Amino acid sequence: MDTRVRVAISSERQEYTAKDKLKLTFSLTNDSDQPISLLKWNTPLEGFSNDILNVKTKGKRVVYLGKIVKRGPPTAADYASIAAGASVSADFDLAEVYDIYEQGEFSVEFNADMLSSHAIGYEKEVAARKAVSPKNVYRSETLRFKLVEPRQPVTSGGVRLDWMPSMPKVPADAVGKQPASFVGCTQAQKDTINQALSNAENLSWKSKLQLKHLRQLVVVDELLWASRFWTWFGGCGDSIQAYMGRYDKITNDYLMIHDAFANKSITFDASDHSNVYAYVYPTKPYVIYLCNLFWSAPALGTDSQAGTLIHEMSHFNVVAGTKDNVYGQAGSMQLAINNPSQAINNADSHEYFAEDTPFVPLGHNGFVFAHIRANNGQYMVAEGAGGGAVNANRPVASIWESFAIIDINSGDLNSGDVVHLLTYDGAHYVVAENGGGGVVKADRTWSREWETYRIIRSAGPGKINNGDTVNLQAYNSNYVCAEGGGGGVVTASRTAASAWETFKVEFI
Repeated sequence: MDTRVRVAISSERQEYTAKDKLKLTFSLTNDSDQPISLLKWNTPLEGFSNDILNVKTKGKRVVYLGKIVKRGPPTAADYASIAAGASVSADFDLAEVYDIYEQGEFSVEFNADMLSSHAIGYEKEVAARKAVSPKNVYRSETLRFKLVEPRQPVTSGGVRLDWMPSMPKVPADAVGKQPASFVGCTQAQKDTINQALSNAENLSWKSKLQLKHLRQLVVVDELLWASRFWTWFGGCGDSIQAYMGRYDKITNDYLMIHDAFANKSITFDASDHSNVYAYVYPTKPYVIYLCNLFWSAPALGTDSQAGTLIHEMSHFNVVAGTKDNVYGQAGSMQLAINNPSQAINNADSHEYFAEDTPFVPLGHNGFVFAHIRANNGQYMVAEGAGGGAVNANRPVASIWESFAIIDINSGDLNSGDVVHLLTYDGAHYVVAENGGGGVVKADRTWSREWETYRIIRSAGPGKINNGDTVNLQAYNSNYVCAEGGGGGVVTASRTAASAWETFKVEFI
């Protein structure tokens, strides 16, 4: 707590009628004997670009109506200079950013992590920081007021926002890919967005499958070694139960994020040229506003275009309802250590987990995501994205033809490694019934002996690369076969490998 800075929220009145503006004043006072420079982010001094107030009535939080912004590094304009003993303040209408409508008593508190307050000279700090991490916590006293008459609640599609349920989990490919809509976009920008959208869908799918695979093992020791998870969302600490609760929450978040990219109609608006990456209004899915910094970001990697879309998608209340508690990799990593309960609700943490740069293994297993092509050029498919038959009769690879090849030994995927094949839905493994000798299906929700295969590189020992041809040997040593070389069913009934038992792996 920085005792040099005093935070206050005040109001001219203690009671408001339905037609009154709910005017409040936010102020910061410098109680030190020297001037300070303070970042305005996450304060009403810059307006509302995040859910920064804790507004409650009758024991429940009031819905935030404003936007949440993904930013770049701070600039001079982002700082407020406060002389010794002086104050800065901003007035705002609380009802414009929070859904205040119920008659009764309300409480308002400001409680935010900020970059820092310090002696004038922000340039040195900005130059030294590539990430915005919390240094001081500023809290106000609780302000209370009464709304003596009910107001009209804000609605979306005729439904009150605080009544809106979480969106149902739609099975993979149940609705089908919906085309994106564009506002204020050039053709070049549309092309960039479509590529970013495809990459974001792939990254969220991979995250979902990896998280679900470890959870389905029901081996706590394996989950505790989920290194990438605890890098961004916190380790076990003193409570395995709390850790598992966070793990399940994040797994569900990626289920919802991927479902949104795979099945929802998303609108991209490029008409705002602010010097930030992007923003959304959490109560208004699925509209994403893309701004100046988005177009110069890399397609993949840290703070990428694809990662930005995952960041923004996670903000929607019907998806994961994340906030911007901290920005940047360094800040997010520190948040996972200091406050895991905030990390699991932090949008940048979700983005960096999915981007995975630099690479951190999730657990002991390695993952390669691939399409698997039979000898005649047709692709292996798990019908329905998993849960039923496996065929090799698709001329084009789409989502049902996508598999995670899970290397039990982790590390590089090498010839001779033992693997599982996980289907697109993240819920089913490919099984050779009886360990081999008959049909191959994709209806197992666990991975044991019959769901294991030895992958053998046709060219001999070594690392398996994109485009290599391989054989898959079932648990009883029989080879997986695309009958007819492709065009029909897949079995595990051959005692020797020839053309029909040879597959090409095309990495996604």
